[in-house]
Amino acid sequence: MQKFLSVLLATAAIGIGAAAAQTGSSGPMSRPSATPQGAAPGQSGTILSERDVIEKLTAEGYNNVGSLKREGNIYSADAMKNGRKVSLSIDARSGKVDTH
Repeated sequence: MQKFLSVLLATAAIGIGAAAAQTGSSGPMSRPSATPQGAAPGQSGTILSERDVIEKLTAEGYNNVGSLKREGNIYSADAMKNGRKVSLSIDARSGKVDTH
């Protein structure tokens, strides 16, 4: 009887481990920086994360990035470049930056 219970518990543990391996990891530590979001009709791809946008703006010479907000597929932000304050629109999919 004890041997039967040991075999039953081992089989159950293997089954649970296999099921967990199939589901993959979905915790916050496994998330890529560019997060797939629900695409608007006719669009596909990923939405850049706020971190991605800030890194892109910094690489393009902007600093003091603030007021970063996303509405749909457009981020808006204020930043400084060459000593001047600028208002920006950033395409959340392509990363294209427009000043206004």
